[in-house]
Amino acid sequence: PIPIVVAGGSPLADISAILSYVDQIMRTGAAGVAMGRNVFGTANPGATAGRIADLIHADIVSAPVRELERLDATVS
Repeated sequence: PIPIVVAGGSPLADISAILSYVDQIMRTGAAGVAMGRNVFGTANPGATAGRIADLIHADIVSAPVRELERLDATVS
């Protein structure tokens, strides 16, 4: 198989929407994402990138996004 990396897409409203988007992408079997404005446009880009990395690399894709939102109170 060829790994697929999905672009960040249109601007998203908040960290919840960003994490939901990444969660949906990863559930389709993508290898990862390449995001710019949706990361750098948040109040804390480093924390946002960390949450995205957690979804991609820490095998927590199956965790409900609402649980991740609870952890992201400092990001948005």
